[in-house]
This record gives sequence, C-alpha cells and structure tokens, in this order.
Amino acid sequence: MHKVMSINLKSIFSNLISKYSNNEILKTNYWKEIEKSYSQKSRKYHNLVHLENMILELEEVKDKISDYDVLLFSIFYHDIIYKATSKDNEEKSAELAKTRSEKLDISTDRISKIYYQILATKSHSKSEDSDTNFLLDSDLAILGKLGNL
Repeated sequence: MHKVMSINLKSIFSNLISKYSNNEILKTNYWKEIEKSYSQKSRKYHNLVHLENMILELEEVKDKISDYDVLLFSIFYHDIIYKATSKDNEEKSAELAKTRSEKLDISTDRISKIYYQILATKSHSKSEDSDTNFLLDSDLAILGKLGNL
C-alpha cells in the first residue's frame, strides 16, 4: 500500500536548479515554463500530477539511482512538449531540455544523458542504463494503478 504523500514540485525544481545556477531569473523562468506547459487544458495525463507521481514512485528506489539529479531533469522535461497528434514530442522535449541545461553548470555528459533518457520515453524499451529504466518505469507506473482507482 502506497503512502499518500504530497510534494512541492516547485521547491524540488528550485532546489535542483540551485545546484547548477545561482541565476534567480533563469530559475524562475524555467519553472514558469514547466508549470505553464504541464498545466495546459488539453493535457489529460501529461500534467503536473504526472510529474509528482513519477517523483513519488522513485522515492522508494532513490538509493539505487546513480544520478538522481539527471533523472529529475529528465522527469521535469520529458513531456514538456506535448501535442496528442504529434509524433515527435519526445524529440522536441529532449531538445528543449538540452537547450535549457546548457545554460546551467552541468557537464556535457550529463546533458547527453538527460537528452537520451527523454528520447527513451518514446519507445519505453529496456535500456542498458538502469537510471533510464527507473525513469521509464516511473513514467508508466500509473498504468498499473488505473485498475485500482
């Protein structure tokens, strides 16, 4: 039985970004962009609640994740671009994540990992990278719960 927890996405994002930039304007603008994108009325599922659920799912396995910050960036950006009729949402989301993270003090290796983790949410195929598999599992976790609602 899952504990019902409440999390503050804005503070999680703010804490994450603060590790890689002290630019308050950038931090505020990035959050507003995420909040606006995931709050669009057309989104039935790819919304802020989805992000909360993903982070809550990962709480239980946090100690098994090798780069939790990268995973958090991937979560926040994996569905930032979403149009139901589009076939390239993941590519556009990955590109935006790359553009945004390049303005932060994040290594190119880690930016690349964020990019490829987001692309992996397109096919949800098992990855060689366990962190990517945790991302994919958390992204799909709600599907296993729908019958219990």
